[in-house]
Amino acid sequence: MYIDIIIKNGRVVDGNDNPWFHADIGIKEEKIVKVGDLSDANSETVIDAEGMVVSPGFIDIHNHSDVALLADGRAESMVHQGVTTMITGNCGNSPFPLMGDALEDAIRSYGSQYDLEVDWTDMEGYEGRLLRQGISVNTGLYIGHGTLRKAVMGRDRTELTSADLEAMKELIGVAMAQGCFGISTGLGYFPGMYAQTDEIVELAKVASRHGGVYSTHCRATHMFPHSLMEAIEIGERAGIPVQMAHIGSSTCQRPNWGRARSVTLKLVDAARARGVDFTADIYPYTISGGGLTMYVPEWAQEGGMD
Repeated sequence: MYIDIIIKNGRVVDGNDNPWFHADIGIKEEKIVKVGDLSDANSETVIDAEGMVVSPGFIDIHNHSDVALLADGRAESMVHQGVTTMITGNCGNSPFPLMGDALEDAIRSYGSQYDLEVDWTDMEGYEGRLLRQGISVNTGLYIGHGTLRKAVMGRDRTELTSADLEAMKELIGVAMAQGCFGISTGLGYFPGMYAQTDEIVELAKVASRHGGVYSTHCRATHMFPHSLMEAIEIGERAGIPVQMAHIGSSTCQRPNWGRARSVTLKLVDAARARGVDFTADIYPYTISGGGLTMYVPEWAQEGGMD
């Protein structure tokens, strides 16, 4: 039997909740065709993985390399860690929709950071740019509520109107039809911090109708546990799966120490028991990694950072 590539002698971890096992892996026409004993197979390319682990690529479900992928599609910092799929557009920030203040900010930011020309305005245009340039990883995106709000309502802290809401819902519908995974919020960041719960529920309903997910960086940690309760409420009212980003940040500040089990897990377990599809990720260190603007009062961020 001829196989294009054989990876032999490795310890296979297949992601199916099994203990590792010794096996060879056969790849033909870029697909795994056999896992087992390939000692009788022939191949021009044989990789000896003795003493190494062979596993499926890791999925980074919370990544912020949306624009960095346009600057360098090789994503070597990810690939060298075994990451082969990245989900971006998190914390309410995405590279679309670009119009109004959102477009103005993107042109300035992407140009100064990466020397990039912004030649897209929506998910389809962004995806086309990625594919033309080529990338080494798989990627999926959320439409960011902060970018969306800035595109429709600008940088100022203005009252949400029915016209604003309808415009945002329409843009979410377009993005979902173009392949977005769902909607993300950064309710501890500008301008997402200005949104009320009802606004997020209505927008999440649109993503839900398209089979999407609601991913949230919840409100500032001093609002715990109400910030967690809000995330659960949005999922329940909008009928949408909730993925809460870095749930441990809710209890990383001293006033909340020791409340992860007694409060966080109790609320999450109760929500799941009611049928809310609620999941979360947590980072493996004891500090917060958010931007300094998280600690700047809301009134001071109105109008943008200029």
